[in-house]
Amino acid sequence: MAENELQQIHNLLIQLQDVLKKKFALEREIEELPKNLSGKRSELIKANEEFLALTKKYNLAKETANRTALDYETAFNQRVSSEKKMESVTTQREFDALSKEIEEAKITETGLNKAKKATQEEVDNLAALVSEKQAALDAMTAEVSSQEAELEAQVNEKKAEIASYEETCQEIKAQGIADSIYSKFASIVKNKNGLGIVPVHGQVCQGCNMILPVQFVNDVHIGNSTMYCPYCSRILFYEESEDAVDYSAELQNFEEDDQNVTADFGQDVDIDLDNI
Repeated sequence: MAENELQQIHNLLIQLQDVLKKKFALEREIEELPKNLSGKRSELIKANEEFLALTKKYNLAKETANRTALDYETAFNQRVSSEKKMESVTTQREFDALSKEIEEAKITETGLNKAKKATQEEVDNLAALVSEKQAALDAMTAEVSSQEAELEAQVNEKKAEIASYEETCQEIKAQGIADSIYSKFASIVKNKNGLGIVPVHGQVCQGCNMILPVQFVNDVHIGNSTMYCPYCSRILFYEESEDAVDYSAELQNFEEDDQNVTADFGQDVDIDLDNI
């Protein structure tokens, strides 16, 4: 591959990197957006469960109040009936028995009257609480519905932006980036904090700051083919830098001990995209 051609591909990749970075940032935002609403949804579910439990308690209280009211009504009628019987009493024995019956009826009636008032008071208190909780639940439901609608609008807007960026990516790709490089490069940018192509300064990859073998750096400098960093998998291009440090002396002994070290680094680096 001619140097000018490779330089052109690198320039295209740098352009592509900027667009992909924005596209992937939007995709992450779309993934995060529902999380902001999940708390409100959980609160709404909990509030609804509490409201249902309160409503059940209210209905049970009403049933109890109704039964107590009926029992009171029965006791009242029984006492009145016993008092009317007094008009037809003829003997002392009948009078004593009926008096005892009336006294017991009054005690029962008084107790049931207190119970009736207490149960009705509980019903009234629960009714007020149910009304209050219903209003709060309705407000919370409306708020969540509004936020869901807003969320959907935001997602649709971001999806439209993503589609626009994807169109730009394809336009850049069409200018000379092979399918295989495009796919691999997109995965690298997505998984490497938006950096898919970085320079080599001296012998150091500016993506992962690892020192590269001298021969490998020479191959990057010559620029006959697309080269990938053996440590971080990013595409590399050589760039002169005044701050570059020469590590060749430190690496000389290592390269003499292992003449095949550079065989593991080259243009045909096999990148496991799942582990990028």
